[in-house]
Amino acid sequence: MKNTVNPAQYKGYKTDKFHFVQVDKSIHDTKFETKPISYLRGCWYRFRRNKGSIVAGIIFFLLLAFAIIAPMTTERTVQWHDANYSFVLPKNPHFEGTGFWDGTEEKKIYDASYNEYRFYETERKPIQKMIDQGTETNVVGKTINYYTIRFDTYAVGAKEMRNVSDEDITKIQAWEAEHEGRKILLPIVHYSDYVDEYFDEVDASGRIPTGTETLRNQMKTRYEQNPNLYYKLVLPATGQQFIPDLDASGNPKDLYVRDTADELVYWENVDGSGLKKHIRVDYNNYYEYIYGKECFYLFGANANGYDIFVRLASGARLSLILGISVSAINLLIGLIWGAVSGYYGGTVDLVMERVTDILAAIPFVIMATLFQLHLAAKVGAVVSLLFAFVVTGWIGTAGTTRMQFYRFKNQEYVLASRTLGARDARLIFVDILPNALGTLITSSVLMIPGVIFSESSLSYLNIVNLSTSNVTSVGTLLNDGSNFVATYPHMILFPAIFISVLMITFNLIGNGLRDAFNPTLRGGE
Repeated sequence: MKNTVNPAQYKGYKTDKFHFVQVDKSIHDTKFETKPISYLRGCWYRFRRNKGSIVAGIIFFLLLAFAIIAPMTTERTVQWHDANYSFVLPKNPHFEGTGFWDGTEEKKIYDASYNEYRFYETERKPIQKMIDQGTETNVVGKTINYYTIRFDTYAVGAKEMRNVSDEDITKIQAWEAEHEGRKILLPIVHYSDYVDEYFDEVDASGRIPTGTETLRNQMKTRYEQNPNLYYKLVLPATGQQFIPDLDASGNPKDLYVRDTADELVYWENVDGSGLKKHIRVDYNNYYEYIYGKECFYLFGANANGYDIFVRLASGARLSLILGISVSAINLLIGLIWGAVSGYYGGTVDLVMERVTDILAAIPFVIMATLFQLHLAAKVGAVVSLLFAFVVTGWIGTAGTTRMQFYRFKNQEYVLASRTLGARDARLIFVDILPNALGTLITSSVLMIPGVIFSESSLSYLNIVNLSTSNVTSVGTLLNDGSNFVATYPHMILFPAIFISVLMITFNLIGNGLRDAFNPTLRGGE
């Protein structure tokens, strides 16, 4: 029956305004004006809408760039160290003298340290600024002097060096001539005769009737351990604390060696051959002579004088490589295991699930400890830890894959593909697996920070030690710094900041990937 319209029934309307939409034309689907979007492109569009994940991704690439590029910006290597600069604070040369990030700290000292610091003969002085001074009462009720100073941790002072050749001394003198007014060589000090003569006099006077021999040994030990003591020490009239022996001008009386012409001696023979010399040097200037620039540590130094900046970059590189490698291996094993278990089901699934239950019951810490005790000596600490992570690390991925296969293997498109003669391998890897990749990729990315955190925890607890002469890890740096949290917090500060930021960024990136690959889970935790 043909549809007709009687315009007359629409009273009040002009009939010439009506026309048929379709009379002799055929209606077809309109052509798409835009290109079709692939699955991965759609994931990228959804991911970049998450601003937090984008910012976290940028931060992660900055951390990755730090791990890769930072060691290239300095001549120092992981194994380079200088024990003379142990525990020095972080320093940036551009902030010199500001009191911030310049290698100085506010420090409270007493008479013994103050007398030593103020008479440094070297160019760089430990006391940069006197902030406050006064007196206080100690625990035994005695009044003592205190000094609050701005202390330069890089003021090493004088150091003794032996087995130096004549050629080395000539080169040092040439550097001093080139840098007019700056000195490396310091006069030689002899203290043994002075100590014996001084305490013989003390014994004769009877001023200290007991403990003289102990004090004699204490004074000799102080001279032996501190090359900055170039002057005479004496005992005050009261007390047994050594103080400098000052002249009328307030300057300490030196113990410099002088020749027959009363000239200062700057080197002396170590043995009868005369080929090797003993010298004292201003070590800050000597470092500049050796390396061509002033010493500074951007992130400070640890107890052995290792550069924390370089070692943190190396440790970050090792931790990231370990995390990514473990995640990739566990993804591969878990994917294959879970695919077979979920696809075939039945007896195969039952047997495979019991195997995973047995492995999952093994505590990871115990397994890692046993591997370190019995396997690390053969294959190395890093490979041993890698084995420990891989033995059970794939179980979670396998469980996720199995669940996804149970979800998709009975879908209509899979049944249609099986009806057309597709083999099991094609059904698993072509028809079902691509639909499960979103969940698997998300779980694999989130596995990386878990591995890094576990490695750091094991290293921090000293269960594993990945630190060698050529490499270290973030966990090892945390372990090293934990012993000096109260006194030198910079040793643990920078590794702690790095791993904290890394954990946060990975979690944010993982959330973004979850929302991108699994839109139905968007906003879930």
